[in-house]
Formats: sequence, structure tokens, C-alpha cells
Amino acid sequence: MYGSYINWGHINNQCRRDSQRRLDKRMEELNRVEHYADSIDKTFIYKRKTKGWEPFTCPCGSSKQLSPSTKRKEFRCSQCGRKIIIEE
Repeated sequence: MYGSYINWGHINNQCRRDSQRRLDKRMEELNRVEHYADSIDKTFIYKRKTKGWEPFTCPCGSSKQLSPSTKRKEFRCSQCGRKIIIEE
């Protein structure tokens, strides 16, 4: 009992840091959701140039690949959530 010493100042600082990390993480998640919600309203139309594999870049900077067998005419970007329409 006599040899134990609790440094409450250290524990309080650690709790504050943990709390701040959780707050920062939550704010980052909210910003991501807000960015996603903004990009849902926007669409990007990509005109296909060939029938083979075709790379292109979403306006957010994410690289995409269209396969020769792709039948889908539209999909969403996995990074920004933007609707991408493929025109033949």
C-alpha cells in the first residue's frame, strides 16, 4: 500500500488525449459523410472510346477500369460516391 503511487495528472492527460483522438476520428467521419453527400448530387459522364479494357479517372482522382464485358451503364465511385454514367 505504501509503495503504490498513482499519478493522476498523467491519467487525466491520457484520458484527454484519448478523448481528443475519438473526437478527431468522429469529425473525420462526419467530413467524409458530408463530402459523400455533396458528391451524390453530381454525375460524371464518361464516353467509352474502345470495346476493350479502358482506364479512366473520376473527377475525385480515383482510377477506374472498364472491362470489355461491362454491361452496366452507370455505377458509383467507391471513393467519392459520384454517379458515373458510361456512354457508348
